[in-house]
Formats: sequence, C-alpha cells, structure tokens
Amino acid sequence: VAMLETAIEIAREVRNADDIGRGYVNLAEACNLTGDTRRAAEVTREGLQVADETGIASSYGHYIRAGGIAFDYLLGRWTDARRALDASVGRTPPGSGPVAYRLANSLPFLVGSGANEEADDGLPLALDLIHDVLGAQFTGPIHAAAAERELWRHEPRTALEFIERGLEQLQVTHDWF
Repeated sequence: VAMLETAIEIAREVRNADDIGRGYVNLAEACNLTGDTRRAAEVTREGLQVADETGIASSYGHYIRAGGIAFDYLLGRWTDARRALDASVGRTPPGSGPVAYRLANSLPFLVGSGANEEADDGLPLALDLIHDVLGAQFTGPIHAAAAERELWRHEPRTALEFIERGLEQLQVTHDWF
C-alpha cells in the first residue's frame, strides 16, 4: 500500500496519466485485499476525481469505478454500488477485458441484491468472457456469483458445478491474489 501511494505521488509529480490511473486502480485493490475495504472505497472516490482531472476517466476511470462497485457492495452501501454500476455500464470501453472487469465486480452485487434479471443477463456473458480473459480477479468472483445465483434458485448441484469449474480454472491461472 505504501509503495503504491508513493508511486501515485511520483506519477502525479511527473504528470504521467497512465501511471496515475494504474496506481489508483491497484491501490484500491490493495487496500481491499489487505482488509481495508473502507479505504478502498475512499481511494476509489479520490481516483475518480483525479481521473476526471487528468483526462483518463474514459479509460482508467472505468476500472476505478468498476472496482468501487464491489467495495461499496462489501461495505453495505448498495445505493452507491447501484449508482456506480449504472455509471459504469454506459462508460465501459470496448473489448472483453473492460467488460469482464465490470462484470466480475458487479455480478456479486447484482446476485446479492436480488437484481436477478440483470444477473441472469450478465452471467452467461461473463462466463464466456473469462475463457478469453483468464485471471483470478475474474474467475473467482464470476464463478462465485454464478454459484450463489444457483443457490437462490434452489439448485445446489448446479452451484457446486460452478464452484468446481471455477476452482479448475483457478488452477491454471497465473495471477493469484
């Protein structure tokens, strides 16, 4: 966390927008992964403001905002998560990576909040995309959301199949975190 904070300071000093954006995405994720989800949400809000100021809102702003969906959901700030998701959908850059990132961060919220139609629309796409964009940050949350959705449908066997498939895919993933 401290190294990422330093990296952002340096990037801002030298005005490297790419490194600023990457720094905020990674700092928010690091805060969450170290158990400080509240700080991750704060970093997200700061990062979005900086993304607007530096002209990277359409690129890194997407990743910062999408991560914020998950952080707000984990903190029980469902209204904020919904607002971030609505803003993210219209601003998702083209390509499978940005879509997979948004879905990995939003599907747990959609399933957990009972937005079943949206979850049912997003899950097949997400499951298809993670074959192209294989990474733990996508595979784990997407399979967990799919399994939870099946549990809500009273389909525990299908839920277990999603967990087993997710674990299989995680074994071939090289970016554990």
